[in-house]
Amino acid sequence: MFSDNVLGADNQQGRPQVLEEPSETIRQTPRETEAYLLGALHDGTYNVGRRTHRFSQSNIEWLQILQGKLAQLGFRSWIY
Repeated sequence: MFSDNVLGADNQQGRPQVLEEPSETIRQTPRETEAYLLGALHDGTYNVGRRTHRFSQSNIEWLQILQGKLAQLGFRSWIY
């Protein structure tokens, strides 16, 4: 079975990815934000020598969410 939209597909099912905007801003406590980031660490790697975590993702919006959550907790981050 092959997709009719092979070149324009954003996901494995061959459908363009549709990102929904949240209807309202969700407020999280610092503890909830920390819990979210600890869960996200499972998707990243850790560099022992530099003592840094790295996330690789084709969806820059998710990286920007992580960057905002890190900033809320007082940490610096870069997207490149």
